[in-house]
Amino acid sequence: MDKAYLRRFIFKNLKKSKLIFNVHEWICGYKDIRDKRAEYAGHEFKSDKKISREKKLVKDYWHCGTFHYERYGLAFKNLSDEQILDNVPTYYHHVTLERAHKGIDTVKYDNKLTQAKLFAERGIPSAETIGIYHNGICKSVLDDKEIDFEKEIIACINDSNRKIFLKEAGANGGFGIFVLKKVNGDFVINGEKADFKQLYDKLEKDKYYVVQKGIIQTRQLSSINETSVNTLRIVAIKEGDVMKLKTCNLRMGRSGKEVDNNGQKGMGVQVDIKDGSLAETATARIGGGTFYKHPDSNVIFKGFKIDKWDEVFEKTEEIASKLIDFKNVGLDVALTDDGPILVEFNFRYGIEQQQVVFGGVRKLLNIYPS
Repeated sequence: MDKAYLRRFIFKNLKKSKLIFNVHEWICGYKDIRDKRAEYAGHEFKSDKKISREKKLVKDYWHCGTFHYERYGLAFKNLSDEQILDNVPTYYHHVTLERAHKGIDTVKYDNKLTQAKLFAERGIPSAETIGIYHNGICKSVLDDKEIDFEKEIIACINDSNRKIFLKEAGANGGFGIFVLKKVNGDFVINGEKADFKQLYDKLEKDKYYVVQKGIIQTRQLSSINETSVNTLRIVAIKEGDVMKLKTCNLRMGRSGKEVDNNGQKGMGVQVDIKDGSLAETATARIGGGTFYKHPDSNVIFKGFKIDKWDEVFEKTEEIASKLIDFKNVGLDVALTDDGPILVEFNFRYGIEQQQVVFGGVRKLLNIYPS
């Protein structure tokens, strides 16, 4: 059995046990609790009596322990009972996704190679793909025709000064990515001067890499952070015969970072799905702090509104409609002068950063105890 399918099989079956899932969260997620407590160091706790009452409220409603109460620092926040209950235990998010994706080969379609082919077949606007690299050979996406890898890379970098991204097909979280570009006439890979031989040494044998031209985002989003493409993480869920856009979170990279992923120290700020305006504050992972402006560019979030939002929303709905058979997905959308394009989509999009940004997603994503 392929390792990806084996991991999926094990994880899927472990998730069926609420007890095992909760124990796993406490063991693996305690750092989040520690970081959250450090973030609120010096702040006044609620009374022990009030905390005990709120924990009982959470237990009685979700029947799932209080890990998420600790993870999101709810003991430090003055919230109504309904606002507290809006914070969803990760277990129920996974249960909801498993139901939505029943019968779907999520391992296959989570793969960047499969997605590159799918986008081409379904006419979904996406980053321009040069080809698929595997064990020294690069082939085009649809017709499997061999192409001259070095010639294509050099031509792209020299002609348009574009970055080139090599993305490991099965990786996620911003890992397994090699960024090629020219800096002062030198060929650079992930910030280090190198040549093709050194690149080949870095690429793992038997793994597939999707080779894409770098996306040129709008000047407006580049003003927030120009070193990474700052994408919209949009959750799209099938309702009846249509895909509805439910939440939108602008993910922003930090200066010097080529990607905006949370796992790569990125930040997130809520986008009003109705008009494209940003919330007043952004967050950097659990326990990473709250920001009123981007710490590198000093762009202030309050009053910032994404240009041509009605058009962005409409075209993103069109993209989501072409993935309606997947029912519940997280879309990573980049904004270019030609409109929104899909970078990738995720079946098991993380709920943690969503809840840090939105303050609970029970009603937004229609997740309730079962």
